[in-house]
Amino acid sequence: MRGWQIDPGGVDRVLRGAASEAGELTSAFARNRLEALDDDLARTGPVGSGVRAAVQQLLMMQAQQVATAGQDASAGIRGVAAAATNYAHAQHEMGTTTRSTATVTDSATLRPRGAV
Repeated sequence: MRGWQIDPGGVDRVLRGAASEAGELTSAFARNRLEALDDDLARTGPVGSGVRAAVQQLLMMQAQQVATAGQDASAGIRGVAAAATNYAHAQHEMGTTTRSTATVTDSATLRPRGAV
């Protein structure tokens, strides 16, 4: 390969997939699901109170890590999308400049002999 080649449709498909996966991860730790789990643990009564407290603490830690991972994924997705957009704009600009330069060069080359 002599240079970069980016398929905008392919980039878009990958980014949509990544966003979907990040959304699923975040929704897995959604507040209502955590509350439902806590309700289930509360039904264990005094016998399960230690387990309930430990699970709550673990879920709180994991929820923060998941939130951070979600933010990192979102930032990465935005960064890749911006890079792909900038690449496409640069390709267009480069093509326009090349065509413009080629036209000027061709015009100069096609002058009749003896013309200045």
